[in-house]
Amino acid sequence: MKRKYAIIVNPTAGRGKTAKVLPHLQEVTRKQDAVFEYYIMEYPFHAPTPFGIIPNGTGNDFAKCIGVSKNVEQAVKTLMQYDCRVMDLGTIGDRLFLNGVGIGFDGYVNYRSKSTRLFRGVLSYYITVLTSLARWRAIPVQIEIDDGSFDICHVRDIPIWKILLNLGRLKTGTLGVVKEVNIQKGKTINVKSEYPLPIHFDGEVYDINAKEVRVSIVPNSAMVIGEWNN
Repeated sequence: MKRKYAIIVNPTAGRGKTAKVLPHLQEVTRKQDAVFEYYIMEYPFHAPTPFGIIPNGTGNDFAKCIGVSKNVEQAVKTLMQYDCRVMDLGTIGDRLFLNGVGIGFDGYVNYRSKSTRLFRGVLSYYITVLTSLARWRAIPVQIEIDDGSFDICHVRDIPIWKILLNLGRLKTGTLGVVKEVNIQKGKTINVKSEYPLPIHFDGEVYDINAKEVRVSIVPNSAMVIGEWNN
């Protein structure tokens, strides 16, 4: 019996770029010794498990974390190998996320990047970071963290010149060497403010009026197909 796969298509990924790539993906999957059924996402995490990913978004950070190539043929090959690993998920309010949550400046940059039309991908992100620095004002917050296995990165007030100097560390994962950056572990994090908090989860904009948010980890809650030896 042939193995069956459900292809969950996010129509908003890559600002519509996914729709252009879809015919090519369908052509590639037709050549495989398996059955592929296509479904259009209607809301975040409208997807089954175990699941894999064919990256075609803006940042594709999660795909990089699990070793999946941006090349369609190679990504489908990874799916066919069906190498699964149990992973943790996270929750923010009543929503799930796979990769990360950004609160404050990171959320603000994500929100503004949605309206950037001239550039795409990583370049779009960095340009939005630079233009956001001139507008952003730090929001006072209360943060409570308990012990656990979330990687939590807290950046205190930092001079603009120092942000520019260390911008590349966002991609290399070496922000922890910067004096104003505190990285610790936690199972649950509660963030409160008197002001609305810019927040994103996996690149999706959270409630723009939220002044309080709780982020928790859900251990061993997803089966993910990836290139785990990369």
